[in-house]
Amino acid sequence: LNMEWDKMSKSKLNGVDPTEVVERHGIEIVRLTMLANVGPHRARKWQENDGEDFVDSVPSGLAEVKNKKLTDEEYTRVKPTQGPIPLFCGRPKLHKPDVPLQPIVASTTAPNYNLAKYLFQLLRLFLPANQNNAKSPTTFLERIKGLTIEPDEVMVSFDVTSQFTNISKQMAIEMMRGVIAWQSKLLRLGRNLVEWARDQITNDDDDGGGGEGWQLLIGPAQDPLWSEGSDGSSPNFRQTHEHTVRLVNFYYDETFVLSAAIARLQETTESLRKAAVSAGGPGPRSFIYFRTFSDLIVMLTPLAPVLSCELWSNLQLACQMQPPSAILHSQLSRLHTSQSDWTLHWPYDLTKSVLDQPFPVISDSVGDADIKIGDKENKRGEGEKS
Repeated sequence: LNMEWDKMSKSKLNGVDPTEVVERHGIEIVRLTMLANVGPHRARKWQENDGEDFVDSVPSGLAEVKNKKLTDEEYTRVKPTQGPIPLFCGRPKLHKPDVPLQPIVASTTAPNYNLAKYLFQLLRLFLPANQNNAKSPTTFLERIKGLTIEPDEVMVSFDVTSQFTNISKQMAIEMMRGVIAWQSKLLRLGRNLVEWARDQITNDDDDGGGGEGWQLLIGPAQDPLWSEGSDGSSPNFRQTHEHTVRLVNFYYDETFVLSAAIARLQETTESLRKAAVSAGGPGPRSFIYFRTFSDLIVMLTPLAPVLSCELWSNLQLACQMQPPSAILHSQLSRLHTSQSDWTLHWPYDLTKSVLDQPFPVISDSVGDADIKIGDKENKRGEGEKS
C-alpha cells in the first residue's frame, strides 16, 4: 500500500487559510488544538476518509478467496475493520546516555490487523519467536529494561510520527470544540475565584469582623481535601494532583508528548470544578485547592501563555483585594518560607508575572522546585546532553 500526501496549496484550492481559523477562534485555541493532536515539529497530514478506500478494497480480495479456501468463520475473523493506517511512532530525537532506542508501531487498530493476526497464528509454528514484536507496552518495557548503548554503538534518530497525526475533519472539529469548552471552564474558575474573594470581604464587613477576610484551611486537621477519597470511594484529590504534576513534568521534559500533558491539565480542571464552592466543595478556602489552581495556571503557561496570564491576574486580584489585616497574607508568607512538602508550601510570588514563577515539582526537597518557566528547558537539561 503506497500513500502519497499533497501539500496544501492555494493554487490547487486544497488548503485551509490559517488566518481565517485564527480570526474565528483566537491564537490560544488554535495553538492548544494543534498541540492536543500532533507535535509542533510534525507536519499535519489531513486525511478525510481515514483509510476507508483501503478498507473497502480488502473485502473484494477476500471474497474471491472465501468461496475457495475460507470458511464463514475464518472470513469473519479476517474481515477488515474501519481504522487508521498503522504509524511508526515513538520518542523523537532522543540521544541521551543509557536510554535505549524505542521505536513503536501501533497496529492494533489497523484495517488489516485481523488478517495479520490470523496469518500470524498460522505461521508462528514454523517461525522462531520474533524479538521485534511486543505483545503490550508492559512486555515492551520489560524487554528493554537493562539495555544500554555501548561505546561503539550509535543512537539512531528515526523520523517518527505521532499516532494522532492523521485526524479526520470531524475529529478536528470536535477537538477544537473541546479546547474551547476547556478554555471557558478555566476562565470561569478564575472569575469565580475573584467573586468568591470579594464575597469574603463583604461578609466580613456585614458581620462586623476585624478584617480577617479570606482564611485558608491548612493541613490534614483542617483541609477537607487532604484526605478526601481516603475511604476508597473516590480518588484522593491530593494524591491525584501529585501524580498529575509528576506526569506533566515527565511529558514536558522527557517524552515531549504535549497532547498527554494537555489531557492531564484538563483532568485537573475537572477536579477543581468538582471541589468548587458551587459544587459543594471547600473551594479556595482549602489550601490544597488554592495551590492546585495555582499549579494548573503555571503548568498551562508553556502551552497558552496569554490565557495563563489572564488566569494569573485573577489569582493576583483575588488575593490583593483582601484587606492588609487579612489572615491570608500572613498564611502565605509563612508557607512561602516553609520547607515542608507541597501541601504545606507556597512557592509563588504574587507580585510577579506568571512567567517568572517556579515550575511546580513534587519532590521530597522543596528546593528542587526552583525552576523558572522562562529557563525551564535549560535548567532541566543541566547534566543531560541531547
